[in-house]
Amino acid sequence: RSYNILQFYFEEKLLSSQSYLASETSIQRILDMIPDE
Repeated sequence: RSYNILQFYFEEKLLSSQSYLASETSIQRILDMIPDE
């Protein structure tokens, strides 16, 4: 339940206001932080 609540706030509030996914460069930076394994 908490995951669904937090997911809403993350997607609606943080992503939209911070433009994390606004460009290929910013998307790549986020993907680079995720471990491959």
